[in-house]
Amino acid sequence: MIAAKRLPAMPGTLPKFHNDNGRSPMKLAFFAPLALAALSAGAARADDVSAADKAALTAPVQHLADSINAGNAEVPQGVFAPGSVVLDDFAPFHWTGKTDGAGWYRALVGTTHQQHGDFLAMKGAVKIGEPAFARIQDNNAYVVYPSTFDFTENGKRIHQMAEWLFTEQRIGGKWLITGHTWAITAELAAQ
Repeated sequence: MIAAKRLPAMPGTLPKFHNDNGRSPMKLAFFAPLALAALSAGAARADDVSAADKAALTAPVQHLADSINAGNAEVPQGVFAPGSVVLDDFAPFHWTGKTDGAGWYRALVGTTHQQHGDFLAMKGAVKIGEPAFARIQDNNAYVVYPSTFDFTENGKRIHQMAEWLFTEQRIGGKWLITGHTWAITAELAAQ
């Protein structure tokens, strides 16, 4: 990116910019969009990923959501790749290595009878939308789902909206989650 400095405007004139390297801002304005178009030509947008690929990518994510919604105490099988990484909004906020996706799932639903009972009392329901963005390159994928999570906290129903980002890898012909993060975009009292 070329650094631009703003020069003070004279009364009655538009502000002017000059570049540290003396290049014309008009050339930059003309060539920058062309460069971006050239760089993004090989990038697949969500609408470039086939419906079959989207369905295959969504399968482990939906299986995970279904397990959460059912309140299953056991980690869902065939969802996480070994060594997956998870970032979420509850401590310790990240799981990796020996505390990978399976460790995150156990922390979410509880590892003791009391903790699991507390999770079930939340009456949590996660919903995923259609992929907002998907990219597949070889056996690796990056997918973003608009999502919601409704749950009870301190006797009040909460509606959380998020972008749920997943990375996946095709292992043995099946997509498995290598990482995910729950990025909250809003949290409201449910109506």
